[in-house]
Amino acid sequence: MRIPVTHWVIFVIVIVEIVMFCNQTLSYLARPHEKKRLFHIILIGLLILYNIAETLFVLPDKIIPIPIVIQGILSESFGYFVTAYIPFYSYKTMDLTGIRFHARYGFLFIVMPAIFFFFIWYPIHEDLLLARRYVYIIPGIYGIWALSATAIDIFKKYKADKNKIDFRERLCIFVAVVFWCTQPLVGAFGGAEKWIVGVFGNINFLILNAMFIRQTVRSSKAEYLQLQESNTTLEEKIKEGTKKIKQLAEEIETTFINLAREKKIPSESTDSIDKLTHDMVNLFAIKKVDDSDSKQKEEITLNKFEQNCSKYGLTSREINIVRLINDGHSYKKIGDMLFISEPTVKKHVQNMFLKVDVSNKVQLLNRLF
Repeated sequence: MRIPVTHWVIFVIVIVEIVMFCNQTLSYLARPHEKKRLFHIILIGLLILYNIAETLFVLPDKIIPIPIVIQGILSESFGYFVTAYIPFYSYKTMDLTGIRFHARYGFLFIVMPAIFFFFIWYPIHEDLLLARRYVYIIPGIYGIWALSATAIDIFKKYKADKNKIDFRERLCIFVAVVFWCTQPLVGAFGGAEKWIVGVFGNINFLILNAMFIRQTVRSSKAEYLQLQESNTTLEEKIKEGTKKIKQLAEEIETTFINLAREKKIPSESTDSIDKLTHDMVNLFAIKKVDDSDSKQKEEITLNKFEQNCSKYGLTSREINIVRLINDGHSYKKIGDMLFISEPTVKKHVQNMFLKVDVSNKVQLLNRLF
């Protein structure tokens, strides 16, 4: 196999993507509830296959001991499989419910023409250039439809939640997707070399990856702030509980002393006093055991909650929101804590209702906790 000097750029990109794939996979194994990370891992894997099959090697190549027709199929079809995944990826990463149809069935408009022209028509006629031009017609028309629907839904989403940060992220992802979908025009109709088309496509992927990292950082920051607030609240509760215990101990001591004075307990009755003191210590010991049992029950409830969140496929953002709902916070307060708008919180809650198959917050909390 020969690799032109110009293709070393693609080789470096493939190595970087393999490192990213391994890193993201390890992160997902550590935090399996982050479904967006899983969708991003799939995208990276598809891009690695695309770069190896279509841009890294010069195919078809007679030197390679593989039939020319198979080489032609490998060198042209992978890009369409990556593109077929884009509607689903956009739907999951941008939280756009308006493109649900495209997420579920959009791949058919892209994969079916690729299968027909590259796996059926091309082996019969052996005209790869003509197959490349015809195969783009149906996906091209569908692409205009899907991209238009996505753009409309992005602006509808912004009109509803007024979240400029999410709006800018969605626009960047949208622009990257638009450029990716125009690659066949650059290659098949513009006559650009495959490695140039490959670099062009991987630049778009870098934009998608940057947006994913940005979303991950924002989510991690929100979780950290929530954890800090929870720790602060816990410390305050501990201090308040300790203060109450001290007050109670002082009241018991004062009452006991007053009782001793009123009854004029003689010094030889100290055994009775020691017994009473011993009983009081036992009472506090029983209270301590009860607190320990409550803590164990809380840990069991937490484990059950995490298992149910994983079972129903809740995202990290949805998990944060349902925890805050369980703590008794309002939608507005949750939005302020997570740096999102109140309508966005409501939308996440509606999505959780669909996933968990419930109709209100009480049922949602009962099902998860």
